[in-house]
Amino acid sequence: MKKTLNGFMGRTHVILSICLLFIVLLLPIDKIADTVAYISNDPLLFVITIVLVAGGALLPDLDNVQSSAGSTLGVVGSAITIFMQTTSAAVWALYHGKRDGTPMTQHRYLWHTPFVAILIILGAYFGIAASENTIMSQLNADFIVEQPRLAFYILLIFLAILCGCNAVIVKLLKFVHIPAYVKYVVAVLMVIYTLVVPISKVRICAIAVGCGYLFHILEDLFADTGIPLIWPIPAFWCKKVWWRAHSPLPITTGGLVNSIIDLVGIIVAIGLCVIYIGVTYV
Repeated sequence: MKKTLNGFMGRTHVILSICLLFIVLLLPIDKIADTVAYISNDPLLFVITIVLVAGGALLPDLDNVQSSAGSTLGVVGSAITIFMQTTSAAVWALYHGKRDGTPMTQHRYLWHTPFVAILIILGAYFGIAASENTIMSQLNADFIVEQPRLAFYILLIFLAILCGCNAVIVKLLKFVHIPAYVKYVVAVLMVIYTLVVPISKVRICAIAVGCGYLFHILEDLFADTGIPLIWPIPAFWCKKVWWRAHSPLPITTGGLVNSIIDLVGIIVAIGLCVIYIGVTYV
């Protein structure tokens, strides 16, 4: 993968996405003030939000046969990869411009568009009611039929928890002597958390996954191929539907620059975390 693809590694996406999360939490943005306050008033939700953003930042790469999320999710990840590649290929076949070259792979096509990420966020924000009921109180034989949107986001949260726990805790294992099974225990506890807390908090968890997903896509502007930044709006100036925006200096996966970005990102993430905790809890 390192030889054939330029862009950020999975761990880099996790680190940068956590940095972006703290920046969003610290910025005085009126539109998200209530959501930020909700997270700030619940330290446990704050920690889970970090894990979900980290996990959500790994999900877009499931459109590729080689990905961190795919390795973590195993057979389920492979099934999702097939679904993403198939749907992306179908959409490309139905909707492309005269100058859009036939893609050799569906990596960084449909499922790497900001449009999809924004739909995920808006679907959670407007589609999940701010209810004090819990998912457990609503589980019954007709749950998926009656609440397909909520069922979809529960699945998305579950996938992000698995990927996020693996990404964050595995890295901690290198510095702290923690048994390897701890990541599975933490993942199970987080899943239980989403089932027993008010759906208002589940809504925030779903938004966190969507934000991680969006952060990943924006970070891929520094990949060699870039991303379809304005899709589904056609780029009339070049007669392309899948016009890609990208940095003139792509990052080589696993290269020296990538490693430097990782190191700087970790330092920045820790600094922003300290600032956020100081502003919020001290």
